[in-house]
Parts: sequence; structure tokens; C-alpha cells
Amino acid sequence: MGRNKRKAYDDISAGGGERTDGIPCRECGCRHNYVGKTERIGSVIRRRRHCRNCGYIFYTTESI
Repeated sequence: MGRNKRKAYDDISAGGGERTDGIPCRECGCRHNYVGKTERIGSVIRRRRHCRNCGYIFYTTESI
């Protein structure tokens, strides 16, 4: 069948329009992820992030 032509995001340079925010994925260590949901709970911001390389979903928290 067809071959998966998707490149791993670790192999793509960040200068090609892809934004990295410096927060590594907890599963594969890739720094290419995007925020799926942001919610504010009191003085804390909780973000749900999705890794573009492995698809792992993880959360980060920030205090204001």
C-alpha cells in the first residue's frame, strides 16, 4: 500500500515556519507541540498540549 510520507518533526528545522515553544513532550522529547485547550482556574493557567511527532497529550500549568 501507500507509504507514510510524514516526516518526524525532530528532523525538520524550526526555521521553516514551524514554531517551537521550548516545552518538550514527556513521551518522546520533541519540542513541536500545539495547545489544544487553555483554561484559567483562579490564578493558574492550565494548557492541554498535543505533540505533533507522537500524538501524546500532556498538560502544563502556569501561575499568573
